[in-house]
Amino acid sequence: MTTPRPDLSGPAFSPGTGPAPTWAGTPAADRRDATRQHRGERPRVGLVGFFGWGNFGDELFLRLWRQRLSAHFEADPVHQLLQPPYVVGDPGEVAEAYDAFLIGGGDLLLPNQVSTLYWKPEWLRKKVYICGVGAPLWKHRERESVVEHLSEFFRHPNVQYISARDEESAAWIRDRLRPHQPVVVHPDLVFALDLPPVADDDGTRRLGFSVRPGLYGQENDYSALHRLVEAARQSGYAITALELSSGRQRRRDRQAYRHLPFTPDEFIPSRGVLEDTAAIGRMDVMASMKFHGLVVALMYGLSALALTPNTKSRNLLHQIGRPDLVLDPAPAADGDELSGGDLLSRLQEPVDTRRIEALVDTAGAALDRLVWQMRLQLAPGYVGADLLRHPVRTARQALPLALELRRRQGEVRQLQEAASAEGPEGEDGPRDGSGPGSGTRIPVESRQMPEGPQDA
Repeated sequence: MTTPRPDLSGPAFSPGTGPAPTWAGTPAADRRDATRQHRGERPRVGLVGFFGWGNFGDELFLRLWRQRLSAHFEADPVHQLLQPPYVVGDPGEVAEAYDAFLIGGGDLLLPNQVSTLYWKPEWLRKKVYICGVGAPLWKHRERESVVEHLSEFFRHPNVQYISARDEESAAWIRDRLRPHQPVVVHPDLVFALDLPPVADDDGTRRLGFSVRPGLYGQENDYSALHRLVEAARQSGYAITALELSSGRQRRRDRQAYRHLPFTPDEFIPSRGVLEDTAAIGRMDVMASMKFHGLVVALMYGLSALALTPNTKSRNLLHQIGRPDLVLDPAPAADGDELSGGDLLSRLQEPVDTRRIEALVDTAGAALDRLVWQMRLQLAPGYVGADLLRHPVRTARQALPLALELRRRQGEVRQLQEAASAEGPEGEDGPRDGSGPGSGTRIPVESRQMPEGPQDA
């Protein structure tokens, strides 16, 4: 369903009427934006991310952006293809069709290769907002030329906003990429998504689980999951496999389900991100190799076991005070494996919903603030119209942020001028010549899709 445009036809602002804007001393981009607002057109935001491949977490992000941006912007994925070059036509011409680009979220900061979708230099011709990204901390896989390329991107004057979904990723960005913009830290922004309602309970207790292929071609170790399933069955739970993927990702995931050492009582194929989300809400407890399977389960108030003990899963479950819900692959001190009953007991202990509500509130506040910043920077005429129509409410929301943005703009300008004066990298890019403005080849993705999250 198309979201109706906001009613801006009152006396405070009427698109296409009144005197035309004047252009004396106004940059070309600002003239174009003012003309669009005068005609009543909304700014166009290009969404850059791992959208369309069928990965559950990324499709949740796409739904989130459309849910939260559609009232103020025309927002759609910038790519039309699922393989390089990802866009149809010249990338520079594609960039000219947008007013800004929003990049994120997910593990888009790969330190060993540069995606020619996410970090395309042409996006820097417009304002860029980097939102809720994660940095997989594979120190041994890091390539200096890639880090230098990403650093030039993040330090570009058109980058307006940077946020990470955990402090570890933020620290890596600050230390290795050295951006001029501050790096905001907030929970995964999917916590700000409005959840669909859940079907009525039929009285069946369910253990839900989701799996995906092993990383780097490795086989999954299903032994702990198998012990959990056997214990759950003995306790009267039905075992439900949740696909949580579509498209290309579904074909990859189904290989993982074929290698299960047990047969689930129920298999729920993916029917779309909304239906998949609601299906998680029908479970009583959850075990997931997919990070956003954990996120959604927690949002519904379920205990959820992280079958993949990566950094982002550990961070999340530590935040809610439940590190015991991370399945540690290392053997216990006495050499004994955790029994299925022990794993089930951990899942049967309720999570602290107050902590989860705090994550939801914090993510929502961060997203609201981002949207307001984009409105102030991309559509100030509309904000001005709201200020005239609803002065108290709009002033309370917009003016403190507008003052902060002005102060930050001055600070960023000083940092950029200082970096330019020092000139350690020169005008042609970093020392190895691999920056966004360079013609030197740097490691880029060699597969038929950009490197995206493997467990979202």
